[in-house]
Amino acid sequence: MNKHLINLTTMRSQKRMPYVSAVEKYVKERRIPFHMPGHKQGKGISTILKRLWGEKVFYYDLTEVDGLDYVNAPSGVIKQAEALAAEAFGVKETFFLINGSTVGNQAAIMSTVKDKEEILVTRNFHQSTAAGIILSGAVPIYVQPTRHKISGFYPTISPKKIKDALNKNPSIKAVHVTSPTHIGFLSDVKEIGQTILKKEIPLIVDEAHGSHFQFHEDLPKSAITLGADIVIQSSHKTIGSLTQSSMLHLVSSRHISGAEIQNSLRILQSSSPSTLLVMSLDAARHQIANEGKELLTKTLSLARQLRNGINDIDGLYCYGREIIDTDDIVDIDETKILINVGKIGYTGYEMEKILGKEYGIEIEMSDISHILCFVTIGDTEFSIEKLLGALKRISMKPRTTKAQHALESLTLPDIPELILTPREAFFASKKRISIASSLGKISGELIVPFPPDIPLVLPGERITKDILEYIDYLKKNGATIIGPQDTSLETIKVVENN
Repeated sequence: MNKHLINLTTMRSQKRMPYVSAVEKYVKERRIPFHMPGHKQGKGISTILKRLWGEKVFYYDLTEVDGLDYVNAPSGVIKQAEALAAEAFGVKETFFLINGSTVGNQAAIMSTVKDKEEILVTRNFHQSTAAGIILSGAVPIYVQPTRHKISGFYPTISPKKIKDALNKNPSIKAVHVTSPTHIGFLSDVKEIGQTILKKEIPLIVDEAHGSHFQFHEDLPKSAITLGADIVIQSSHKTIGSLTQSSMLHLVSSRHISGAEIQNSLRILQSSSPSTLLVMSLDAARHQIANEGKELLTKTLSLARQLRNGINDIDGLYCYGREIIDTDDIVDIDETKILINVGKIGYTGYEMEKILGKEYGIEIEMSDISHILCFVTIGDTEFSIEKLLGALKRISMKPRTTKAQHALESLTLPDIPELILTPREAFFASKKRISIASSLGKISGELIVPFPPDIPLVLPGERITKDILEYIDYLKKNGATIIGPQDTSLETIKVVENN
């Protein structure tokens, strides 16, 4: 049971699913629909979808009909469901998100900083954070994360860098930190929170990959307990809600009110919220609050079994607790399985293709030297053994590749000079030019190489010689590029007349 569910009254309340129950009751009434959606509870749905999904799911795909409340202005069963989630997670208020943690990051930023106000942002952020900065018109003060020397990723941030940036820029109105990152490495949010507390500004933590943390003592501590004011979590990533469903937790109202958060969400979220997504959030909260300890004990056991098995395979290395207290890593999420495959001569990209095509195994992501696998409450002994068996067989056929460790040894260029705010650059007139002729120009696009999943340049920043050399190196070594329209990086959009 969640550490917050300590009294009998709370435990009893967590047995309820107000929104799920309300939808179930409505469907049983068999009302004749003269409202959206157009398929009328499956009667007009594609026969192909009926064959694939069955008929029953469509009964529950409804709109804001009698008794089902409205996610952008909740006053009934959704408000009750959100209150139960707040109780389960130990926060002041919880908001259901049906546009993913993307909209959570955007709403958090829009609610805490205004046009031309400064926000401190760790550079290892999700694209949605950049979108939130553009929407708000804020001026970002970027802080470069710490490079993990073994993997080449930039997964954590030094509390000292946060402190130094705050002292250097006293006008900062909010701080946005991403922890954990995709690979499950955590920054020292507690120390960062203590530093920010003295400044009396809000701390926003993108904890998209940590919605399960609160429900097992062997998992890292959630930012909810470490001094954050707003925490965004992707429920669909780790606790079993449907894809695209997340939660925003308002931990403290010292600097921001729930009404302000709701107002931002009302602007950003769909006015036709999915009943199925909201039901899944209510049900996922119910499941993790009542069964979380048991489910996560099993999950951690399977993750440890997988990690130990991988590290017994010659040539493979799965990062574990031994890396804690190095390179500003304060903790790791053991359910994230990051495997270095370089020593057996395959790139991560090649391993991903082999696992998919030859073994029917789909992984989370790959890069030059790694593959990443998630172990969750949905895993079983079968899935773990299947992956271990495949890795053992692949490792028995090692080979050499020139790309081995090519990008791990490369250090990111310094954060470039910000000439225009991201909003100004986004809406400015732009032209497309060759990347070779872009030196000194102001970027009109976001360029995120993977690895290391850190923005190389953002809208409004000046393109430097170091950036162009890094881009050339990325192209030669086959890195994945996110952000620009031309992912081959032969051309780039730059701001005109600058």
